[in-house]
Amino acid sequence: MLSRDEIRYRTDKLGIDENGKLLVYKYIDFEGGKALIQNSTFKFSKPNEFNDPFDFYDELIDFAKHIAEAPSSYTRRDRRKVEKASMKSKVSTLKQNWKQLKNDYGITCFSKTYKEILMWSHYSDKHKGICIGILIDANKFLDSHFLSFAVEYKKSFKPRPYSEKDLKERINTMIQYSTVKADFWKYEQEIRLVSYDYYKKYDSSFFNFSDFAEIKEIYFGLKIKEGDKKELKKILSIKKLKVKIYEMRLLKNKFEIDKK
Repeated sequence: MLSRDEIRYRTDKLGIDENGKLLVYKYIDFEGGKALIQNSTFKFSKPNEFNDPFDFYDELIDFAKHIAEAPSSYTRRDRRKVEKASMKSKVSTLKQNWKQLKNDYGITCFSKTYKEILMWSHYSDKHKGICIGILIDANKFLDSHFLSFAVEYKKSFKPRPYSEKDLKERINTMIQYSTVKADFWKYEQEIRLVSYDYYKKYDSSFFNFSDFAEIKEIYFGLKIKEGDKKELKKILSIKKLKVKIYEMRLLKNKFEIDKK
């Protein structure tokens, strides 16, 4: 797999400001949001836990290219025989290795926006939860074994070759594998923090982010309970967090929501 130094230079800028800071949004149900605020932790998931069958899709990778190279001294006919025999074995081995490597992936997801109605419906308990604005220090999280990417949305894709010898090609393949999703998900405006060896390094799915991120904003959903609002405000007071609090509202004569 790629080392962090190999892939670091391809990390997307994502709208990171001149101070190296990035504001992202986490849609979450009330109980999950409460735990995130209290413990300063992100939950990292494995690829097989995602709800999209095309997420981390093996067909995004072309395992067959560049893997069978017979000596140039062979005749064309002999080279073809060698390559055909070795290809089947090598492809099988590579695919098996990737199945194991996928178990080490750790991913946590955010959005570029706080006002996407479908995100509120799907991830914030049908508008009864919250959305949390989190300011990430890009320089620090790179040193915390994570990489950040904006998801790329496509209607179709061409598999990228996986090369064990060509560094640039290998990097591009890894990025496509980690970030390409179907076009119908584009409303999510997703940003991912990815660790390629998370479950090798950490025993828990939850990671304390206080070294590289801080909570800056909280948005209450349209249908959140008054008691839940009070409970979150109390937690913020106890933790002495200086956080801007907003409530979502319906916009007049539009099928849109925004903060107030």
